[in-house]
Order: sequence, then C-alpha cells, then structure tokens
Amino acid sequence: MRTTTIVASYSLDEATYRAEVARTTGPVARERTEELRVADLAPEARLALLDLRASYGGETSVDSGTFVAADQEHVQLAIGERAEPPVAADASHAILDLLAAQRASSRGVVAAILANCNPDRLNPYDHDRAATRLAVLPPAEREPLAAQLAALAAATNARQDRESAETATRAAKIQAAARDRAAAAAAEAEASERARSETRSRWIEESATDEQRERDDAGLLPDSEVEARLQTLWWAPLDAEERYKPLTSSDLAHNEECEDHSAACYESHKATYATPEEFARLKRVRALAPVGSTVTLRTHVGTCDCGETADRTGVLVVLDRGGFVFRREFAV
Repeated sequence: MRTTTIVASYSLDEATYRAEVARTTGPVARERTEELRVADLAPEARLALLDLRASYGGETSVDSGTFVAADQEHVQLAIGERAEPPVAADASHAILDLLAAQRASSRGVVAAILANCNPDRLNPYDHDRAATRLAVLPPAEREPLAAQLAALAAATNARQDRESAETATRAAKIQAAARDRAAAAAAEAEASERARSETRSRWIEESATDEQRERDDAGLLPDSEVEARLQTLWWAPLDAEERYKPLTSSDLAHNEECEDHSAACYESHKATYATPEEFARLKRVRALAPVGSTVTLRTHVGTCDCGETADRTGVLVVLDRGGFVFRREFAV
C-alpha cells in the first residue's frame, strides 16, 4: 500500500505538478510523499491525480491549506482499485468538494479574527493565521478580507509607532531631568567646596596660630583640625547650654515579661506641638544660635519589643555656614 499526500504547496505550479504525476505513474518501488498544489489545477491535472491515486491502490489525503494545522480537517478519499477509467468530472468534483470544506473552515476562522480584533490591536499570531487561511479562498472573496486584515495591521503598526515615540519622548525627558539634577548637584558641590576653601583661608588668616600657618604653608594642616577650630569658634554662644542625651534602653519602663531590654528601636521627627517650657527653650536656643543656623524642636521616641515606650524632646541646631554643615542638639 502506498500513500500520496496532496497539500497546498505554493512553490509548485501546474507544470511542475504534471511533471511529478508523469514521473510517478509507473510501478512504485519505494515510499513517496508528494507535496502538490491542487487548489487551482485544471480538470486534466485533477484527472491525472485520480489516475495516480488509482494506480497506487491506496488512499490519498487532500488538504487545501498552506500547512496542516491542528484545527483543520484532514480529509481523505476512501478509494480502492478502479475497474473503469476516471473522467474529468470525477476529478473536478472530488477535489473541489474537499476544498470546499477547507474554504468554509477558513472563512469562519478569518471572520472570527476580524470580528473580535480591536481596531488597532491585531495580534501577530492572529494576523499570520488569518493570512494563511485567506490563501485558500478564491481571489474575489480573498481580496476584500485581505484588505480588512491589512487595514487592521496598519492601524496596529501605527499605534505601536505612536507608543514607541511616546516612550522615547518620556525616556528623553527622564534622561534630561537626570542630567539637569546631576549638573545641579555638581554645581552645588563645586560651590560648597569653593566656599569651604574660602572659609578655611579666611580662618587661617584671621585666627590660626603661627605654627598652624606654617603647617598650612607646608600642606600639613589637616581639614579635621580646621573644622574642629571652626566649631569651637561658631558654637561658643551655646557652650553653656546643656546638650541633648539620646534615649537608651534604660530610659524605657520594661514590663515583667520583657527578657531583652536592649531590643528597642528609636525614631525621631519634627515636633508637632510644644509645652510652654519646651517653647521657651526653643526660643532661647534660637536666640543664641550662630548666624546661618536652622533651629527645630524635635521629638525622639524609643520603643521596646515588650511594647513599652519613652519619649524625649530636643532642640536641633543645623549650622550651614561657609560651605560647612555642623549639627548639635540641645536638651529641653
């Protein structure tokens, strides 16, 4: 038994098909699979196909799609040895009836894709599937559907182009903003460094000892020593004020079940209210604070894992002067 598979291979034209039929109508000595185009064959070519089928004495599978897909019917002609010679009408009806089923299936698939697709969101898989199914339809029926498919594809491509352009514009804006921030940060850092250098030079000229000036001329006076002297000078008005002492675990009233008194966390935030005493303290520190200071009343809260809490208020002074930023907190 020999089987010849007839599929719609669009790389074969009728002339190639005739030559293939002529080459295989003799006695068959080996297994063969023929990929032949049958959708548009002339009756004579279809008749040759029936002759080939009968001479094989087996079964012939006919599929009019461009490939055999899972959702396509794979139809077969049940045949045997023929006593009488076939005629052209037999060939035409046999092939066209098989193709009709495939064309009906293709119409349904294409119609469903076109009906269910959003105007500008054609799925690539659906596009390829519809294009494949359109290939088996007659030109008069295929061309209008192909135009609709092309319009959906064009609208989808246009939307994708717009979205790509919008994405590129947003990315360019983000990059430009990042460059601006980096440039502003670099300019700020440069200005701060320049201010620190000027402040250092001015302090050395006005307040440094002769020995410090000599070390500075030799490039051996460390910045840390200059900063310490500046802090001593600038914080002098607040030297008499009591400094804030951070909360510790011992400040929390742990309950009886608390086993680890060190398991506490601490947080600080700007105070949202002040008692008369706290406000008076804030005003005093603010009056004594060096020029260029920002003075803030802050609340500090400690919480143990056992649930006990404690809070304490402080007055934070941030001194920003001459490119240097120093922080000190004072008790309330």
